[in-house]
Amino acid sequence: MENRKAFVFTNMNDFLLSDGDVRWLKETFPDERLVLSPDGGHLGNLAEPETQSTVLSLLQGAARP
Repeated sequence: MENRKAFVFTNMNDFLLSDGDVRWLKETFPDERLVLSPDGGHLGNLAEPETQSTVLSLLQGAARP
């Protein structure tokens, strides 16, 4: 993927994701831009302090020119 500012945070057991979706995410975001937690359901990982901290750091960095 060309856009290095695109990140994905999701969970393996999100009811919206099929196995094909997870496979596509892994192929499209093969590096640190994909954070795929084993559980948490739909958006459950956003309640985790570590995820919150990472997202905030990324957003703060994206706001800089």
